Amino acid sequence: MLKIIILFLFLLVLLFFLYSFTKYNKFTITICKRPFVQVFAVDENNHKTPINIALITFPFIHDGEDLKLYKELKQNGYYFLGCTSYSEFPGDITNIYDPAKDKSHFVWKYDYHNLVQGII
Repeated sequence: MLKIIILFLFLLVLLFFLYSFTKYNKFTITICKRPFVQVFAVDENNHKTPINIALITFPFIHDGEDLKLYKELKQNGYYFLGCTSYSEFPGDITNIYDPAKDKSHFVWKYDYHNLVQGII
């Protein structure tokens, strides 16, 4: 029950941010590319407006490039949420055939939990 309440409160805060950023958007919006997924606000006419929230959906596989894009987006006022879209990311990968299962793989040199404001 406590998890449901926490999830509900998290969603309320997220909705508040979505509303605030679409109404008072003062940031430069850059449409993200993988491993980032752009978040959009959708109005009553079904028009999508990009907002300054991005999901990090899988490890930084383009060594250096992904971190550079992360820093650029952060400098432009982006907020980041981790999103389990790839295997168990950002948790430990359990697929024995995935090179990222090995914690010495270069994708794990980044502390993904500290790069995001939350994980959904």
